[in-house]
This record gives sequence, C-alpha cells and structure tokens, in this order.
Amino acid sequence: MPTAFILHPAPRAYYEWLGRFVEAFAGVEGLLFDTLQRHAGLSDDFAGALFSGTRGEAGISLMRRLWEINPPSDDDKAELDEVFSQFKAINNIRNSLIHFGSRGEALFERSSDRMSSNRPRVHAERSVKEYKITTDLLRDLVDDLVKISEHLHYLDTFQGEMWMPLSERAEAQPILACAWRYKRP
Repeated sequence: MPTAFILHPAPRAYYEWLGRFVEAFAGVEGLLFDTLQRHAGLSDDFAGALFSGTRGEAGISLMRRLWEINPPSDDDKAELDEVFSQFKAINNIRNSLIHFGSRGEALFERSSDRMSSNRPRVHAERSVKEYKITTDLLRDLVDDLVKISEHLHYLDTFQGEMWMPLSERAEAQPILACAWRYKRP
C-alpha cells in the first residue's frame, strides 16, 4: 500500500544549505562535462551530441576510459583519483537526498537533524543506505564541491607547457591543499 508523502519541516538554514548543495553539485557536474570534453578533444557540438545528459559518475567512468588511450601523469592521476573518490561519496548522499528525501528524526538531539534512507524501497536489510543529514554536513559537502571544482579547473588550466604540480597550484589556490571536510565512511 502506498504511503502518503508528508513534508517534515526543517529550519530555514537547512533548506538554504540544501539549495546551495544542489547548485554546487550541478556546477561540478558541468565542470566534469567540460573536463571530459577537453580530454576527448571534442568541439562543443560534438561533446553535446555525445555527452548530453551524462551525469557525474558516468562522466568519471568515461574519463577513465580516455585515460586508457591518453593517460594523465602519475601526479594528475593520483589527484584526480582522490577528487573522483570524494565526488562519488558526495554523489551517493546527493542521490539519497534527491530520490528518497529526508525526514526529521525524534531520536536526534537537534531538531534540524534529518535522515535520508532508502529503507522503504529495499528488499533486504543489507541494501539499506542511510545518511544523517545536518546543516553542518550540507555545508561540508558544499565546501568539498567547491574544492573539487577548483581541482578540475586548475587541472584543465595548467596542462601541457603550463603544467604545475599540485603543491605549486596550491600556493596560488590554498583550497587545493585543504583536507576534505566530509569524511568518507
């Protein structure tokens, strides 16, 4: 029997950071598209025809396939592997929030804390994925998405003769050397 959708209100700050998170995520997906286009050596028209609708994880998978033909330097690959791992972890939370929403939990200490879970839609307990969603978590995810966008931007900008190691790029853009705010499980 279907259950009715009930909006479980949260404080305004939660919704503000949720909106920022959605915007930042969309921006990173756009940068992933641009990065994929440049590494594939495609014009805007061809990239649009081939990659239109490509989401973040699929774009990363295509980038890795391109690396089989034209591998990045070991330093760039290590940096991108870390960036892509963080993006995938954030993407899992994003998918849960977008597809399952979140609800307030009476067990949480703060009334602003929420839970996003696929529990009502899975057949086995081992498939359950739950995320405690807080305003602080959303803020951390936004900060990490900004960091991811800077890594992608600088890796695209400083290629070929302009190549710089991460340590030198981080001098100009300190966020590149910062630790990830969201700690992956």
